[in-house]
Amino acid sequence: MATLNTHGHAHGDRSENYAGGVTIDYNSFPQNYAHLGKVRSAMRILDRLADREPPTGRCNKYFKTLGINKTFTELWNSGGLFINYSSRNVAGEYADTHSNKKDIALHEWALVNKNHWMIAATLCHETAHCAGAPGGASNNAEKAVKECYFGDQLYDPTIVGQLESAYNELRTALA
Repeated sequence: MATLNTHGHAHGDRSENYAGGVTIDYNSFPQNYAHLGKVRSAMRILDRLADREPPTGRCNKYFKTLGINKTFTELWNSGGLFINYSSRNVAGEYADTHSNKKDIALHEWALVNKNHWMIAATLCHETAHCAGAPGGASNNAEKAVKECYFGDQLYDPTIVGQLESAYNELRTALA
């Protein structure tokens, strides 16, 4: 199972600088964080998906095409993924994946403004980046949301990479 990086966890904190001078923090969740229950619920949704998805199910088959040749179940259950906290509070920004392909940062804005199902879909999207889905103009990571059974309300085919306008369109559609 993916690991939740909570206060005092040995995984610790890290940061990464991105184009345009943006720095994303991949930190442990603060002690007694108000939305930690929502994150745990989202992770349980993906735990169940990993446990119930057959090796030849469409979610696992899609993940095998993303570059590192691993199924969703293999990647999620490997113990190598860390779910981290980012205090970044910019409307429409949900999450980022570190270049190490092991750390995912959930942004404060999404944690405050979205429910556990949207957080689960976001984790699925970011896990696809860990599996090799590119960012930029590609929407391969967002396709994972659809292939992993999240449904049309949580899938937005216009989301590509880290384009803020696509995130804002999704925010408007789900508001």
